[in-house]
Amino acid sequence: MHHTEYTKNDKFGINWFPLCEKCHHEVAHSPNNWIKSRTNPVWSNRNTEEYIKRLQLGFELLYGGIVW
Repeated sequence: MHHTEYTKNDKFGINWFPLCEKCHHEVAHSPNNWIKSRTNPVWSNRNTEEYIKRLQLGFELLYGGIVW
């Protein structure tokens, strides 16, 4: 599972997504998609807005209409 940002309120398809291990490490955390915080390098790291939108769109295409 991949967190687009770290919060205490994870929401499936909003900031928490299933990814294979390779995509998680090589794509989601790549320098093009992952913003590292200098002030709080653990809890303030996050994905770019563009990548979050891609994840949300893919999630909606795969799981749209399913009630969790």
